[in-house]
Amino acid sequence: MVNNKKINLICVGGVGESFIQFLESDISKQVQFNTQILNSSDGKSEKIDLESYNYATSIFCLVGASSTINILKIKSIFDHNPTLWQRTHFILVHPFNFEGEERAKTAKDFSEFVSSQGSKKTDFRNQDLFKHIDQNAKFEDGYEIMNQWILSEIKPKEDY
Repeated sequence: MVNNKKINLICVGGVGESFIQFLESDISKQVQFNTQILNSSDGKSEKIDLESYNYATSIFCLVGASSTINILKIKSIFDHNPTLWQRTHFILVHPFNFEGEERAKTAKDFSEFVSSQGSKKTDFRNQDLFKHIDQNAKFEDGYEIMNQWILSEIKPKEDY
């Protein structure tokens, strides 16, 4: 049963899976979520019907935007119910520069597509993590910063 007082969150792929692990930690227990995980490793993503979930008026969708598999999942599910595009605020995580131009182009194209569907979106560039950590930091330190930033994007503003 979905709790309408919780934040509606769809997490897609590895980025989403990582964020769910973060949410399950003690750090973020102050926020409750209705979550749906679409993960290529679970085999369930193709069978999910978001229309059957009692989402409130808005949904947050966290997705690694450089993955063609993630993008195809989103499109196939959302295209079954086009009103979801307008009700969803996408948080799009773009690749690091070292991941290559093709992945960067995939993310850019999907970001533009999301905008053309009338969705709200926030773009997060993994490359920007390097601005917030020193050269001796581990990737985990950067991902902690990213998860905190994502959480700040989806938490109700009155929680600050």
